[in-house]
Amino acid sequence: MNTHNLGIQAIEIDLMDKLPAIRVSDSIELSKAAELLMDINTPCLLLNESIVTPWDIVMKTIERTLV
Repeated sequence: MNTHNLGIQAIEIDLMDKLPAIRVSDSIELSKAAELLMDINTPCLLLNESIVTPWDIVMKTIERTLV
């Protein structure tokens, strides 16, 4: 992505698509959170004051299987 040799920093944030995040409660089951994140149009979930990404779900699942 090269714009006048400035690279990606030349792209204005306002021009990029903004994907919606879904706010969830802290009682959501891990499997339901994973299901919501399978949608390519949902990059993350908002949980209280935290942002949950697909990577968080993977790490939580690995953590549970190791214990």
